Amino acid sequence: MGGATSRMPPESPGGKEPEWSGWTRSAERLLKGKSPREIYELVRGLVEKSPDAKFQDLFETLDWVVQQGYATAEELEAVEEDNN
Repeated sequence: MGGATSRMPPESPGGKEPEWSGWTRSAERLLKGKSPREIYELVRGLVEKSPDAKFQDLFETLDWVVQQGYATAEELEAVEEDNN
C-alpha cells in the first residue's frame, strides 16, 4: 500500500503504524468471511448513516473493499443490480 495512486497515506516515518491502520483492522473484523451481499449492505448502511456522506463515498468505499480482496467488483455489481 501507499503507492502514488493510493488514497491512503503511506506508512508514517519510523515504522509506526499509519493512523488509518486501526480502521483497517476494524474493517477486517467487520468484512472478513461475509458474503458480497452482506458487505454491500453493511457498507451502504454505514455510508447512509454518515451526515456528510456523498453518493460517491459509497462507490469509493466499495472500490476499497475490492482492493482489499473482501469481494470482487463483479460480485458487488451483481448485488447492486439485484437491489434495483
